[in-house]
Amino acid sequence: MIISIKDNWSDAEKEHNVFLSQIINDFLGRMGPHTFISMKVMKFIDDIYHLLILSEKDDLIDSISIYDAILLTLSNGEKEEFNQQLKNIFDYNAFVRKSKKWNAYSLCKTSKTRTCPYCNQAYAFTIQKNDRGFRPTLDHFYCKDKYPHLALALNNLVPSCNTCNSSLKGQINFYITEHLNPLWDNENLSFSLSASENIASLESQIKNRSDKLKITITLDNPNCNLSRNSIETFMLEERYEFMIDEAIDFLIAKMNYEEACNNIEYFRGISEATFIRFDKENYKNHLLGKLYLGLYNQYSES
Repeated sequence: MIISIKDNWSDAEKEHNVFLSQIINDFLGRMGPHTFISMKVMKFIDDIYHLLILSEKDDLIDSISIYDAILLTLSNGEKEEFNQQLKNIFDYNAFVRKSKKWNAYSLCKTSKTRTCPYCNQAYAFTIQKNDRGFRPTLDHFYCKDKYPHLALALNNLVPSCNTCNSSLKGQINFYITEHLNPLWDNENLSFSLSASENIASLESQIKNRSDKLKITITLDNPNCNLSRNSIETFMLEERYEFMIDEAIDFLIAKMNYEEACNNIEYFRGISEATFIRFDKENYKNHLLGKLYLGLYNQYSES
């Protein structure tokens, strides 16, 4: 995770909770004969109802603990039936089909983030016109196949790019191997530019586009294993190696702005954000915004 988006679903919370509550109440209110497993499912959902609605980190973890405890009491065949019933109730496939008023598109339209918070290299906004459009993929932070009761839990859905969600994360179990979660964790990764050989000043190497320059990722909290896991899973070091041209272009633009302001009065009336096309106060909405923020701070402090 690079970007923290803690309030991302604040505009969706009320309607999504109504949607999820209706699904749960419809199931709990069903009449008819009940099997051993269906009774287990009903008891489980009744126990975790409030946890799914609250959907904070501790709530989701508590629900998983309850889920795991129940599985320990079931045979393999009973586990399969138990999970299948949960998948039928919390039907994510129906949620993405746009067949109901509140669906994945409705949810994603309320998202406040413009970029994938895992990588900050791809857009993650939603456009829909009639029956056509696109939206970010919704990563189930805790895998819906492993924990089917969390398929529709609001703070288990992270708007992300396909590369991060499918190509890189895949079936990695974030409950077992913990990672930073954009919806509840603080940012902990910072970027800077360095040279593999100290043959000249950094500014000179930037202006000459030295091939010795490289992008470095550091941890604000160096003891955070969740951050290290995120770097490895989403291949952030490898992916940001390819952003060196963008990093150099950004710093050259900043240098040019400062030089222009020092020598030409006209440029003193132009904001830096306009000139370099980057607003450090709004870095989360820029592709590579966290990278640019790190470079901006590094150069300003040098």
